Amino acid sequence: MIAEIYESFAERWPEPPIGALWHQLATEEIGHGMLLDNAARFPAANRDDPGLDAAKLTALRDAVAARFLSPEASLDDAFAAALDLEQLELDNVYRRLLALTGDDSRMSTAFRSTLGEVSGHESRLLLAIEKHAKDPKLVERAARDRRRMLQHGAA
Repeated sequence: MIAEIYESFAERWPEPPIGALWHQLATEEIGHGMLLDNAARFPAANRDDPGLDAAKLTALRDAVAARFLSPEASLDDAFAAALDLEQLELDNVYRRLLALTGDDSRMSTAFRSTLGEVSGHESRLLLAIEKHAKDPKLVERAARDRRRMLQHGAA
């Protein structure tokens, strides 16, 4: 779903370097999806969240698409949405899966690598925001997030 969103951003803002950034992020998200598909094949205790069923996942997908694919969205809105998606992905997907797959060294290694990629996505987005965003609040958010990443050695 995130890859689809980034591809739609690439279609709306195709000029370099922004279009290339969206395409690159979309391609990497497809790889993340394959990793998640592989993770689903490995048994792990407590992996399934009983609060999520197919209907809730469909509703979540629709809500995300409605928010992030709005035709009225500006480039700054797209940057902010992408930051939100990357942080959501880091906090709620990969860190949780890394914890759940700690007993499987192959999956643990794969998720550690993906955590680094997602952090790289965030870092590239922050740089693009600092160079191309017009919204002062978004630029300040990017600067604050960049300082946080530097403090934690992730940038």
